[in-house]
Amino acid sequence: MKTAGAAYAAAAGQDNNCVAQNANCNVAQMAAHDIFLWQAQALEFLPPMGDGSQQADTHLTVRHASPNCNSYQLYKGILADRAKAVFNGRIVVDQDAQKTDAAMSNRNLLLSEGAEVDTKPQLEIYADDVKCSHGTTVGQLDDTALFYLRTRGLDKQDAMRALTRAFGASIVSHAPIALLADHLTETVEQRLSALTDGDDE
Repeated sequence: MKTAGAAYAAAAGQDNNCVAQNANCNVAQMAAHDIFLWQAQALEFLPPMGDGSQQADTHLTVRHASPNCNSYQLYKGILADRAKAVFNGRIVVDQDAQKTDAAMSNRNLLLSEGAEVDTKPQLEIYADDVKCSHGTTVGQLDDTALFYLRTRGLDKQDAMRALTRAFGASIVSHAPIALLADHLTETVEQRLSALTDGDDE
């Protein structure tokens, strides 16, 4: 499957599903979802958006090799039908990488009972003066929010699209190039239509 993340990566000239944003790197090696940080500031990732019986696997390693580095990863997934996703994210802090500040968050939205996510963020720390955190969430659209939108005149499909769009917007809106942001928005809108078209009144 071609995820929104893959589209982002292709537009940015990277051959993987992740792109470093707002990075101020002296050296950054990105290969097969392995990212080695020397002086990076931030990372964000776009969501896999799966439907049918598609499966999207992400195996990501961010390694801090030098001191005084920051990395913040936010990876979101949106799945419907019987789609499955796997997220295996790992932050590695080398012994010399003191004063590291790193965070990894994986958030997933399931639009059907048959969708499934297996998520495992990990920390591997060999330094003793660091600030690191990781976390994950898996959930469905909020019934109260859906009800509110429907009382304002939206049908079920439009309400679902609005809430799902908001879930992914925090990442899409941070695309550093306007043309890229427009391309991503169009891609996400097309995928949202496919993900929610099967839901009736």
